[in-house]
Amino acid sequence: MKQKHLLALVLFFLILSKAKSQNYNPVSYYFNGTPTHGIKIKTNLPFQNGLGMPTVMLEGYDYGDDNTIDIKINWYVYNGIFNSANASSSGSYSPAIKLANENGLVVIFIDDRKYYNRFNVRVYANGKGETATMFEGWTVVDEAINGTGIKNVEYKTSLPGMIVGNVGIGTANPTNKLDVRGVIASTHDIGNKLAFFTSGDGNSYLNFTGGSSTSRLGFQIDGGSKMSIYNNGSVAIGTGSTGTHKLAVEGSIGAREIKVEVGTWSDYVFKEGYDLPTLEEVERHIKEKGHLINIPSAKEVEANGIELGEMNKLLLEKIEELTLYVLELKSDSKKTNALMEKQDERIKELEQRLKK
Repeated sequence: MKQKHLLALVLFFLILSKAKSQNYNPVSYYFNGTPTHGIKIKTNLPFQNGLGMPTVMLEGYDYGDDNTIDIKINWYVYNGIFNSANASSSGSYSPAIKLANENGLVVIFIDDRKYYNRFNVRVYANGKGETATMFEGWTVVDEAINGTGIKNVEYKTSLPGMIVGNVGIGTANPTNKLDVRGVIASTHDIGNKLAFFTSGDGNSYLNFTGGSSTSRLGFQIDGGSKMSIYNNGSVAIGTGSTGTHKLAVEGSIGAREIKVEVGTWSDYVFKEGYDLPTLEEVERHIKEKGHLINIPSAKEVEANGIELGEMNKLLLEKIEELTLYVLELKSDSKKTNALMEKQDERIKELEQRLKK
């Protein structure tokens, strides 16, 4: 009789435990396309302090990258915020995940826009005040996250001790100390992301996304910024600003060759109709302005710098004008010499006559 009572007691606790711990399958997702915003799972879990400590599991396949989806997500709400929001992935699919409070309900946002993902959502609840209705009516939509109390979910990975050999992420046959098949990404709470990947075209890319118009990709040494690439494509080396330039360098540039492309060149000086200033005009301009015609003054250069292509064109313009002045002087010199030769002959004739 005692054995029967003991068996009944064990069955009672098993039934009670089963009643408190439940597994649910609230929704499935598949989309034969590419999401515009991401994957938002709208739950019916209230955003309420102390209510529920669920484990949400996503199980499926990422066709876009040929990866298994096997993610577990945990959290609890306390003091009006998400606490201990973390995830683990036993597959190769580890997208950025956010939690938010939308209209009093928890939403799970998968920040991923890959082609043709599909997965089943399974939830384990351990009797922390949950009811069956909380796991009904879940939906998955292509919407941006727009709730309050947004929390980035951190991935937790435990690798005890030293790893001997090669490590593969997304590949079962690593050939290097670390082999990654897919995108390597680094992000922060503000949502910016830096990714490194090799694409199908055989090229490798370092991609910075999620920033503003003033965001930059910086390269630092010992905590000091040495080079920055800005959102508009401008590059700064040794300086924190590019001003209006595509490339700004604080310091000298060493090069064996620099090619500057210009629209026009100064050969127009030699064309018919060119208005060559007279030497008198040049002299007057120098006395009045202190510099050559069409050449910027020292004050202008100090304020605005010089454009290499334009300045080389102007300098060659002055050289070509100087060449024309020399040629003109040569022509005048020939005429003068010819006149002097005639005068010499005339003088000799007069001297001969005087001797007679």
